[in-house]
Amino acid sequence: QRLLYHAPDNPSQESPFDRAIVQVVHGQEVCIVSPYIGLKYLHRMIRMSHSWRLISDVLEWLSATPVKERDTVYDFLKEHDGLIHHYPAIHAKTVVSSVGAYTGSANLTDSGVLRRTEFGVLITDSVQVQEIQRWFDAIWAQTSPPPLQRVLELINELNRISRVATQFVDLRAIQLESEARRVRAKLVKILGHEPLSVNTRLQRNELMPSR
Repeated sequence: QRLLYHAPDNPSQESPFDRAIVQVVHGQEVCIVSPYIGLKYLHRMIRMSHSWRLISDVLEWLSATPVKERDTVYDFLKEHDGLIHHYPAIHAKTVVSSVGAYTGSANLTDSGVLRRTEFGVLITDSVQVQEIQRWFDAIWAQTSPPPLQRVLELINELNRISRVATQFVDLRAIQLESEARRVRAKLVKILGHEPLSVNTRLQRNELMPSR
C-alpha cells in the first residue's frame, strides 16, 4: 500500500493520484467508480486501458457538470451504452484492475486530481485488490445502464433549474484568505498519451533527415 497526497511543501509536482491511477489502468481491464467525473480525465483513463466499465451516480454526475457540457455527457453515455451503470447515491471514488486499486477522496476530474488537497491510497496487495474487484462486480450485477430518454429529460430539468438559480444567486466564488499553498500539480507524462508542445514538435522536425 502507498499513501497518496500532494506534498505540502511542493504542491506543484506531478500528481500522486494521477501517477497511481496510471499505474492501475495502463493496458488493463479497468473498473471505475465515481459520482463526479470529468470527461477529459475519463478519456485519459480510457485511452490507457485495454477495456473499461464505469459505475456512477448519473444524477450527481450531471448535476456537477456545467450546463454547456451536459449534452456532451449525454453523447458519451449514448456512445458507450452498456459500459456505464447508474447507482443512486454512490459516493466512492475507486479505480481497480488486476494490478492494483486506487481509492481516495479525489474526484476523477482534472480539478480533483490536480488542484485540490486530497488524500488516497494505492493498494497492490493481491488479496485486497481481488476483494475490491468482487465488490465492484457485486454492485455491477445489481445495477443497469441509465435510460437514455430519462437522461435527456433530467438534463432539461437541471438546465431549467440552473437558469432560475442564476437569476437569484451570485455564483461568484467567495474566497477566505489562507496562507496554505494552493495545489497546482501536473499530469504524469506517458508516451503516446500526452500532446507534444509546439517547441518539441519543431525540434523533432529539425532532427528528422530531409527527404
